[in-house]
Amino acid sequence: MSAFPTVVCCRITQRMTPRHATRARHSIIIISLMIHADIVHDHVYLCHEPVDIRQSINGLSIVVKEMLAHNPFSGHWFVFFNRRRDKLKLLYWSHNGFCLWYKRLEKQRFKSPQHLNSEPITLSLDELRWLLDGYDLAKAKTTPTLTL
Repeated sequence: MSAFPTVVCCRITQRMTPRHATRARHSIIIISLMIHADIVHDHVYLCHEPVDIRQSINGLSIVVKEMLAHNPFSGHWFVFFNRRRDKLKLLYWSHNGFCLWYKRLEKQRFKSPQHLNSEPITLSLDELRWLLDGYDLAKAKTTPTLTL
């Protein structure tokens, strides 16, 4: 059973600025992905090497297995970029099949942290949302979580 809400309601109106409408759409996408994928937020892996974005589910699942050394059937989210970093694909396994999400930027590029090692980069859902909104993850910082 998922700990995430099962009903999402957001009205995108013409009075919203384009930036706020985009944020609302990304929030809806993230929440719907959380509901559909039924996973916890700390299992988002970013592939640091560019991939051929023309690949579909079968090709990207091979990349997950060989380059990222993960099981593509695990339910984790795997994020891939093309060489120019203007296209992004997100792949995950739902309980009965693969899901593939695609986004193309028209004028900008995705900004993601560059790592020198071969380990995949782990993202939180907030960092994934920032990435989709166009923020530079190398410069973005979160406030520490307080424990009592």
